[in-house]
Amino acid sequence: MKKCLLPLGEVSDAAYKKWYGLMSESRKARVDRLTRKNAKRRTVAGEIAARRAAAELLGIPPEEITVFSEPGGRPYAEGIYLSISHSGELAAAAADRSPVGIDVEKIRPVRLSAAKKVFTPEELFHLFGREPDSADFGRLPDPETLGRFFYLWTRHEAWVKRDGRGLRLTPEKKDDSLLETVRRDGYVISFARWPGAE
Repeated sequence: MKKCLLPLGEVSDAAYKKWYGLMSESRKARVDRLTRKNAKRRTVAGEIAARRAAAELLGIPPEEITVFSEPGGRPYAEGIYLSISHSGELAAAAADRSPVGIDVEKIRPVRLSAAKKVFTPEELFHLFGREPDSADFGRLPDPETLGRFFYLWTRHEAWVKRDGRGLRLTPEKKDDSLLETVRRDGYVISFARWPGAE
């Protein structure tokens, strides 16, 4: 699996124009539907990150990669599985010859109501360090709990994106040996690989 993290600050107006111009028509249309400038920049940054990861895997320049989208929106390049995510000021992508998933989230205050829909009982115990009660899901968490929430959340999203299913708000047992999670500058990034993939 090849990975690329790209801060949005590295996408100048000239770089944005260049990479937007190289996008497939369907991916350009996706950018054009967005109304906020920052959302457009994040989407193009995700494309750049995906091309860089795929280019490293294939040993060719990123300009020679074309990223397409499956009907459900999952990105791919010829013979390469891709996954793209962005949050805040960071875009992230992963490329592999086997299905791959990635999720990045900026650590920020959130309520934990989604946790009870998405996390398994074991994950909920890890999140709170004990069996949660209903009040736990309605209050803003302390910084340590928030860090654990985004650790678990990104792993869940990377896991289901690896299979091309998009976000599923249902608990799922995951194979931790196929997941990797890192923290970087206020972000949590998780990668999910396919069994047998390097």
